[in-house]
Amino acid sequence: PKKAEEGRFGEIRTCIACLQGCMDSVMQGMPVTCLVNPAAGREAELRNMKAERRKKVVIVGGGPGGCTAAEYLARKGYEVILFEKSEKLGGQLNIAANSPLAYEFAELGRYFMKVLPKLGVRIYYNTAASAERVLAENPDAVIIAVGASPLIPNIPGVENAVPAFDVLSGKASVGKRVVIIGGGGVGCDTAAHLADRCKVTLVEMLPKIGQDIGVSTRWTVLLYLSQKGVEMLTETKAVEIKKNAVVVETPKGRMEIECDTAVIAVGTKPNDGLYEKLKDKVPEIYKIGDCVKPRKAIDATHEAFELALKI
Repeated sequence: PKKAEEGRFGEIRTCIACLQGCMDSVMQGMPVTCLVNPAAGREAELRNMKAERRKKVVIVGGGPGGCTAAEYLARKGYEVILFEKSEKLGGQLNIAANSPLAYEFAELGRYFMKVLPKLGVRIYYNTAASAERVLAENPDAVIIAVGASPLIPNIPGVENAVPAFDVLSGKASVGKRVVIIGGGGVGCDTAAHLADRCKVTLVEMLPKIGQDIGVSTRWTVLLYLSQKGVEMLTETKAVEIKKNAVVVETPKGRMEIECDTAVIAVGTKPNDGLYEKLKDKVPEIYKIGDCVKPRKAIDATHEAFELALKI
C-alpha cells in the first residue's frame, strides 16, 4: 500500500500468474511459497539481514535466480555487480513471455530493472562476462546464474530444424505448417505462440503433453491448445527431420508429418563452462538455477534466496 500511495508502482512485486509456488503447492499438500517473492512466509528471517562484514559479490546472469540473489545480497549491504549478456533482465522468462500463455512472466524482469539500481546494484548490460572480466573485479564471492541452452537431439536431419527459443524470441521465422518436437512447457508455449497463424502439430514421445507443467495450470494449457486447433500427438517419437517433413514412430508404426518448419523443444542443458573456469580462482563460488540442472524458475529464485541468506 505504501509503494502505491507514493507512486512507486515499478517497485511492486507483481504476480506473474505462474501458480508454481501457491496453487501447485496447495494441490500437492505442500507449504505455500512464491516464485516472485521467495521470502513469502519467511519475513522474520529478514529482520536482521545486515551483514557484519561487507563483501563484494559478482553475479553472472540476470535471470530470475541471478536477480533474486542480487536483490537480497544488496539488502544485506553487500556491494553487488551483475553482468547480463542481453539488454534487459529476466532471462528465459522474457522468452516465455512471448507466448500468450505466459505474457505476464516479463513483469519479473521489469521489477528487477527498477529495484536493483535503487538498491545500489551495478548492472552491466550487453556483457557476456568472461572469467577474466569477473576476476578483474577482485570479488569476495561469485555467483554463476547463466541458465541453460537448448538441447539439440541426435536425430538425422536435425540441421533442418530450428530451436524453440529462437522461434519464441523472433530470431527464426517459420512456415505455415509447423511440427514441434517436444511437448513439454517450452513446446506448448511455442505452439501457443504460433497457433493463430500456423497449422501446428505437437509431437511428444511421453504419454502426456505438458508433463513438466504445474498441476494447477496444465489443464488450462491443454484447453487453450485444443481450442486453437493444435494437433497433439503423444507416444510419438521423431526419428528423422527432412526439409519438408518429420518422420515419427508411433504405437501404430512409422509415418511422415508434412511441414514447412520443424522446431526443436526437447529440453535444455546447463551452461556450466564459466563455473569450471573460475572454481579454483576465487575465495567463494556458487552456481544456482538451470546452470546446475534445468528445472523451473521457482527453483532458481528459491536457491538464490537461500544462498543470499548464507553468504
